[in-house]
Amino acid sequence: MVNYQPCDIPDKIKSKLLTYSREINLFSGCFDLIEDKSGNYYFLEVNPEGIWGLHDEILDGQISLELAKQLIQMSNNFSSSD
Repeated sequence: MVNYQPCDIPDKIKSKLLTYSREINLFSGCFDLIEDKSGNYYFLEVNPEGIWGLHDEILDGQISLELAKQLIQMSNNFSSSD
């Protein structure tokens, strides 16, 4: 059994993941990282589908909320470009 719990990652790592996502045109995904005892992070993979439904429940709906915000923004951008 895996014990999931919310955590925060350093801004430097967040920035790298966002840059990577933009470079491969990834809208959302589930990133697998390992942090060693010295605080070093290692990227394992990204699943573009993710299993965010389970994680969303743990995070009280924050993933769904952010996804909805992005979809609304994309819809507004699409509508304004007509």
